[in-house]
Amino acid sequence: MPMNRADLKLYRSLVDAALAAVPKDTDRRVRQFMGKRMKQSMGIDEINGTVEMGYMANLWAALGYQDAMRHLYGAMMIRVSSQDGRLAPNSLDSAMMAWPAEYANLTGYAHLFNRTNTPPFPLSRVIMGRLFTDPSEFHRAYIGTPQIPGTGWGHKDVIRPIRHILDDMEFMGIHRLATTNDWGWNRERFNQELELHATNLRQFLGFPATKPHMPVDPHVFIPDGFTHLPVQHATEAIPSPEPTRPLPGLEHLPAPIPTGNPLPPEILLNQPDRILPQEAPTPCP
Repeated sequence: MPMNRADLKLYRSLVDAALAAVPKDTDRRVRQFMGKRMKQSMGIDEINGTVEMGYMANLWAALGYQDAMRHLYGAMMIRVSSQDGRLAPNSLDSAMMAWPAEYANLTGYAHLFNRTNTPPFPLSRVIMGRLFTDPSEFHRAYIGTPQIPGTGWGHKDVIRPIRHILDDMEFMGIHRLATTNDWGWNRERFNQELELHATNLRQFLGFPATKPHMPVDPHVFIPDGFTHLPVQHATEAIPSPEPTRPLPGLEHLPAPIPTGNPLPPEILLNQPDRILPQEAPTPCP
């Protein structure tokens, strides 16, 4: 069933609010990456819309744009609650939104999206070489380091090097919550690598290396009628059994929530008033 008009209107308003919340004085390269088509690419009918939302979530988390992220995650929740079949996000899409929420101290969303998954491809197939901890010859030359940027940052169009970093962040975000991965990394190791990506991305864009301060916000926007996150698409992967015990080094971390379970406890829900396009969005309490 397609999204109803009221939810579609709210979704578009939240996307507008997210884009408007990006500071106007942000680096021109950030604006260039977002581009004039970013709003269109995150449209509810766009198959790759959740991928674009993942790019924005990781980029804005790295730069400390928490207000923009709140609206983006609200739009994601509208998308999640949509009954529009194959376009509705599943556990793979929600998993890639978990780390940026955690990094940005949006603890409610981090907990909600902290879902187990079974990606259809091994991590080594989607990430051919690590960008920073063990870069290939190509990545050393093209991406480089913040201290010695590679050739990719010298072009007028810097979308590609930014996308290289954000692609890595999306794939690692998905696999950090997978039941297994062929790198043999636990979540702690993924977190360290993702934080390195965020720090380096800030420096490439001329921001301070220190992580921006973002206050803890446990609230989650729950659309009307939402009860649980959708399960993985059957065509993508068959979920493997949950581990019987935490992997080494994960004992102190909260266990991922099996996909399809009802809303997890300890989340502070909020139902903000419907946002009209001409109205400024009201911040979460």
